Amino acid sequence: MNRAAAIVFAWGAVARMGEVAHYSRGKRRFRPALHVTRADISWKRATQKFGRSVTVWLRPLMKKNKAAAKVPVMFEEGDGGGDDVYAFLRALLRDDAHDAGRAKVTPMFRERAQRALHPRDFIAEVKRAATRAGQDPVAFKGHSPRIGAATDLVDRNGSLLMLQARGRW
Repeated sequence: MNRAAAIVFAWGAVARMGEVAHYSRGKRRFRPALHVTRADISWKRATQKFGRSVTVWLRPLMKKNKAAAKVPVMFEEGDGGGDDVYAFLRALLRDDAHDAGRAKVTPMFRERAQRALHPRDFIAEVKRAATRAGQDPVAFKGHSPRIGAATDLVDRNGSLLMLQARGRW
């Protein structure tokens, strides 16, 4: 569930691979001050005007002061389909529960225990998803969800301002 949720989140957030999968000099070293954690997820209940939503405080890679540079990325509850980030994050937290007291040091996407999702595992899942979609997996890399999401947003008549905001450009 972690790998699939990471890809759906990366697509929805127009995120860079390094914003969801982490390594430091080849090691699976996770640093909560620099990487997204389970504590960076906040849920909003439905109101009379708005439905349920989730906000993830993402730490963009391209900021100079990475520890202080968190930006909110919000997703409304969708139809539960394959691109519903809200549903995937709900399922992730249901299927991969964590100790609430350790949320600030628990990677948002992880393999086992506290081990953050590694970029090589993220890329492998992107290639598996491409294969399931009938595409040539060789053409897909870790940046593919970001590129595909940006292209998809433009194809759905998304504004330039929306694209810039989603991609943090």
